[in-house]
Amino acid sequence: MLPRIALWSTLTAGMAWAQVQLQFPYGPQGATYNSIIPSVNGEPLLVGEQPGMSPFYTPRPAIALAAIGTTPFQNGLPPDLLPVLGGSGDDQPAAAALDPQGNVWIVGSTNSDDFNLVNPIMSEKVPYRTAGFVIELNSAGTSLLFATYLCGHQTGSPFFSSAASQIVFDGLGNAYVAGATTEPDFPVTPGAFQSPGAPGADGFGDVDSYAFIIKISPAGKLVYSTLLGSDEGHCCCGSSCIGNDSAYATVEGLAVDASGSVTLSGVTNSPSFPVTASTLQVQAPQGSGCGSSSAGGFVSRLSADASQLVWSTAVTASSDTISSLGMAEDSQGNVDLFGQYASCTEDLPAPYPTVTPGLFAAKLSSDGSQLLYSTDFGQSNDAAARGIALDAAGNEYLTGTSSSAQFPSLPGVANTGADFVLQLDPSGAQAQALIRLPTGTVSGAPVFDRSQNLLLIAAQTAMLQLPAGPAVSGPALAGFSNAASFALESGLWPGALVSLFGFGFPSSGQIPALDASGKFPTTVEGVQVLVDGVAAPLLYVGPNQINLQVPFETSVYSPIPLQLILPSGTVTANVPVSSALGLFTSGGAWAAALNQDGTVNSASNPAPPGSIVSLFGTGAIWPSGLADGALASGAAPLSQETNAFQVVDSGGVEASIFYAGAAPGLIDGVFQLNVQLPIGELSTNPTLTLKGAGGTSNAVQIYSQ
Repeated sequence: MLPRIALWSTLTAGMAWAQVQLQFPYGPQGATYNSIIPSVNGEPLLVGEQPGMSPFYTPRPAIALAAIGTTPFQNGLPPDLLPVLGGSGDDQPAAAALDPQGNVWIVGSTNSDDFNLVNPIMSEKVPYRTAGFVIELNSAGTSLLFATYLCGHQTGSPFFSSAASQIVFDGLGNAYVAGATTEPDFPVTPGAFQSPGAPGADGFGDVDSYAFIIKISPAGKLVYSTLLGSDEGHCCCGSSCIGNDSAYATVEGLAVDASGSVTLSGVTNSPSFPVTASTLQVQAPQGSGCGSSSAGGFVSRLSADASQLVWSTAVTASSDTISSLGMAEDSQGNVDLFGQYASCTEDLPAPYPTVTPGLFAAKLSSDGSQLLYSTDFGQSNDAAARGIALDAAGNEYLTGTSSSAQFPSLPGVANTGADFVLQLDPSGAQAQALIRLPTGTVSGAPVFDRSQNLLLIAAQTAMLQLPAGPAVSGPALAGFSNAASFALESGLWPGALVSLFGFGFPSSGQIPALDASGKFPTTVEGVQVLVDGVAAPLLYVGPNQINLQVPFETSVYSPIPLQLILPSGTVTANVPVSSALGLFTSGGAWAAALNQDGTVNSASNPAPPGSIVSLFGTGAIWPSGLADGALASGAAPLSQETNAFQVVDSGGVEASIFYAGAAPGLIDGVFQLNVQLPIGELSTNPTLTLKGAGGTSNAVQIYSQ
């Protein structure tokens, strides 16, 4: 287990709290998280998966729970007192929630035949097949109260499977679980809206997937189970549809109101998905369609006993394809939507259309008959919708990624990256509040704690707390990364170059000159950074980013103290130490590289196949005795035994390394790799990746003839 690491921002010297906290949880090494439960015993709990090992000694994902705060969850106890979660196969949580009694519920998918079951509703599954699961833990994580499969039992097809993706609770403690199944005998209860036998596979390899919705009582008993979907796929072209006419429905949003009516949203490619209302079209650019991959969204409301649809509507875009659709329901029963569309700008044969994603928000009336507003946020190659949530007052918050020029902006908001937290005004047309974050920070949907602070999964490894509003009220530290790869919340390692990201740093942007001793200075414009108590050399100081070199004498044992000393006060932090390799780029994925003749590698100056190019990176393991902030005076090879460097191309073929060590004229902490380019099929603009003791770097491309 890792010790508790809290990256928190507070201002001394009489200043107020900056209200931004980035916290690293108690948890296993290598864990990644996808869900936050705001308060378990008063502290947030992160849920996700961790690396495990199968009985066949192959890697597998296992369930991971990690607490943030002073009260550990499933920590500090002898292992034999902890319940077994899952089994020996692939166990992958998808969502988690807290019931009114304070117990923790987790849903997901598993192929474990030995999944640890307690009072299950469904106690068996087909061997090796993926099934949904639901588990319930007490608030301390010390007792497994309930665990069940969600699945059918019919054998015969290797394509059958089930998976749970959403869970919510009503005020009485009933759990509502939604997901998708291709199993034709997935259990449904008498009187359900749709009965069994609809999902399944035909003789041509087409597999039909239906959504399912299950209600489980507080006592762990099945109240109802129903399906929702259609077996008519979207295909138009005769014999070309053989094996390409599968129908599907996925569930990406779920809510239950006080009456017990369930509303769900998602994506389907079926033109005959059950609807009761006219189709509603959201704003999106006109595209030429995405061929057989075309899909649309749906929003459906079921009666309290799941016997009928109260209403159901299709949500489409003029571009023909909606690739995700999340939702939140307000107190009046109106449905706020946040989704992602795909605009196919070239009518190429499926499955090869040119697709540019875009984002939109919309709001449906409580009866599903009217589109109260629809806003197109524009397209960009990085566009991604991560989630939607409403605060206690019903204000809508959206999280995701977009670099579109059409995306809303606000005066004075620092552009620290393409990730965003956006609050819309009631009309849905204007931004009420906006925070921009480094690309890769936002990993999931937002949630609110009891104080209405907004909580986010940060880079799948931590939790970022933002103030209600959101509005950052002063200097604050929001994250850090390897300065070459920009892999967030990693790379703080002795000698490595690191970038700090935040708000309200006092500089207008300055690259400092070397000091009288020929080293990078440790103080610039009144800014100083202490890492493990040692002043770090500063390579760049800007209003939202500081680049520094981690001192060589920094401890490799987490956590270590970090102090960002500003003219207005001091931001203090405790941060994890972790190695991470990164290769520098000169724009996008193109490497900052030199050709064999010493000229800069570029589109107009490519390297010949088989020639040697020089790459530059950071994050290596350096020998002792190097001076912080000093330039390398000459070549000095790094230990290959210690670093275990290996460069591979996109085909996995290893490239020859002729030199790996200090880069003369650059700061120690930047290493140079002289690598021979491949010859053959992958010789044109090859993609190279560095592997080593510090992990795997970002992939970079080389201009090659």
